[in-house]
Amino acid sequence: MASIRRHPLTAQQALQRAAALCARGEQSPAGMRPRLQGWGLTASDVSQVMRQLTAEGYIDEQRYAHAFVADRTRFNGWGRVKIAHMLRQQGIGDAAAAQALATIDQQQYAQGLLRQLRMRARGLAAAGGGDRRRWWATLMRYGVSRGFEAAVLGDAVQQVLRELTTTDTNDNADVFGDY
Repeated sequence: MASIRRHPLTAQQALQRAAALCARGEQSPAGMRPRLQGWGLTASDVSQVMRQLTAEGYIDEQRYAHAFVADRTRFNGWGRVKIAHMLRQQGIGDAAAAQALATIDQQQYAQGLLRQLRMRARGLAAAGGGDRRRWWATLMRYGVSRGFEAAVLGDAVQQVLRELTTTDTNDNADVFGDY
């Protein structure tokens, strides 16, 4: 919970500070409200500042959703399920979230999933022991925890396990590349 400042900001000061904050990076509408309240604004001032920020284009739910999806897929390696959950948790509407999730490039999405699974499988292989069923379950749990859909995940895990088997039969082959 944000703390109340000793000397609360005026609505105009808060608008300037919030606009500067939004200019540095995308902000969600749900994340900006508590910040404004923490600056000591009344409920009516918060509503007024939020309306102005939205009208002037500083806050845009759709733009925020697109930026969030792009960042989380590219930098965090999250799947659609986890991203959708986080967008809902941040108060982004279902329509904006669905539209943003639809922009994910399927080929890059699948390649990112395979890269993560290969790294995890390499760790399992290095640890040794265990059978393929145990590795399959471990990789599935890992993929689900990263927010990937079961249908996409199942095919990717099978592919990684086939590659791992190929690696086991070809002593010097490294099908995992430089991941």
